[in-house]
Amino acid sequence: MVMVHEVTLDGAQKVLTSVRIRAGDNVVQTDPSKGVFQQPLHLDVVQGTHELVIDLLQGSRVVATTHLKSGKVLREEKGKTESQYKMTSKHKHFRNVCAKLTFHVTEVEDDLEKGMLAGTTAEVGLLVREQLQKARSAGEGLSEIDVLVAACEGPLETISAPWAKSGTYSQVYVSVFGPPTSRRYILGLWDDKLSFKNRRPPRLEVDLLKVQSVQADPVRHHIFVLSYFDEHRICQYLSFRRKDRARDVWVEILQQSVHKIHEARRAHKEMRATGHSPSQKTTSSTSSYNCPKSRG
Repeated sequence: MVMVHEVTLDGAQKVLTSVRIRAGDNVVQTDPSKGVFQQPLHLDVVQGTHELVIDLLQGSRVVATTHLKSGKVLREEKGKTESQYKMTSKHKHFRNVCAKLTFHVTEVEDDLEKGMLAGTTAEVGLLVREQLQKARSAGEGLSEIDVLVAACEGPLETISAPWAKSGTYSQVYVSVFGPPTSRRYILGLWDDKLSFKNRRPPRLEVDLLKVQSVQADPVRHHIFVLSYFDEHRICQYLSFRRKDRARDVWVEILQQSVHKIHEARRAHKEMRATGHSPSQKTTSSTSSYNCPKSRG
């Protein structure tokens, strides 16, 4: 699995391009984008394939290319994230082209033994685990909820009309905060990362307990929609376009976060009602959730 993060270059920065990767007769290609892809590709590399060819395409024309030894990828790239690969330009308007890629090398037998499904499910699972590992490395002794909410941080774009095919995009930075800072787990939206780091109030807050759904757009691979109930119990929609990671990674992590927070709340209510601690399974996954004693 190859995660195509982005392609940087001098010159035609706003031109739609796509990345094509070839391993012998097997070929995969990203959707067109203006530099930021964040798209996983599943590529079968059969035994005897000596080279991977990575092309940057403008339409059907190759404007930059690079060749990687498949043996080197197997030996050296496994475990690395977001490696930079300089590409040879084939067009005067595309200079200093560099592709940022991550390779996840797996054996077919390993996937079968683990019961992993081929294609998107397996790819997204790998990317989610990678994102959670980054969040987990931020501190020791983090609970499952701590890791999940820490992974719900990063840049996104919002769209004025959630289900429309076009709309006005605006940059935002999102993060989740909860106890002890807040009584509840809140998804906050800031204008930018600096505003978040300087602890300015978010311009919008969404209570994760009031999130109704997090869904991937069925047509646009880079869009997902979060529906929630506001303080007036009116259903609202937030439509986001991914920036720093694949769309489905955002969807999966947000869905897991909402599920675990609801699970923790149910466990707390059970403990209050019965006077006994919840089951060991629930306790281990929600140990850091400090729900206040007051109702609400």
